[in-house]
Amino acid sequence: MVANDSHDPVSLPVACTLDLDDGAEFAGRWHRFIDRTSPSPRRTRRLFEIRFQPGPGVREELEALAAAEARCCTVVDWTVVVDQGQLTLQVTAPEDKPGDIEPIVVAFDAAGSRAAS
Repeated sequence: MVANDSHDPVSLPVACTLDLDDGAEFAGRWHRFIDRTSPSPRRTRRLFEIRFQPGPGVREELEALAAAEARCCTVVDWTVVVDQGQLTLQVTAPEDKPGDIEPIVVAFDAAGSRAAS
């Protein structure tokens, strides 16, 4: 991510292939999505898992965001899981590089902090 709705700079993860304009637009999509879905994140050694409140269009937008992330951030796996109506995004780092999810956790935390304020 490069910018949020307040235009404060946010750094892109090292492996991100988005340019600054696309990154800013994409970050805005994530911020708006987080604002309306009450995410609940959880991290383990190499897995960052975020549960989202279901609602109209939420699954479709989460799948679109995850697919876009999978194209620009290929160092981790992006998977949307639907289980008994619960939507979960799983971001998984390679076994030998569990720290590869750290920039994503940091970016998500920054977006969540902004949404909470």
